[in-house]
Amino acid sequence: MGAGTGLSYASKAEFYRELAAQCHALIDNERDPVANMANCAALVFNSVPRLNWVGFYLLKGGELVLGPFKGNRPVSESHSDAASAGPRRRAAQLFGSRT
Repeated sequence: MGAGTGLSYASKAEFYRELAAQCHALIDNERDPVANMANCAALVFNSVPRLNWVGFYLLKGGELVLGPFKGNRPVSESHSDAASAGPRRRAAQLFGSRT
């Protein structure tokens, strides 16, 4: 992990502590939440090997809406799409939304 990212680490835990510190540094002086999510998604995507997608879903009006992400195009955002229902259902359970 961390190859080519500028992150040095002695263990996986240290790698993620350093990644979190870099993310905090990116968002420290930025007030815009969309910019902060985009910067953190890009940092994680480019720092953690073998990821194909990193991003955020936002809860808006009781619906989960795709937010900033980095990587492959996500599965269809249609709420009737069975392939994406599982992740939305899990997020709904965590955040109290209905899908």
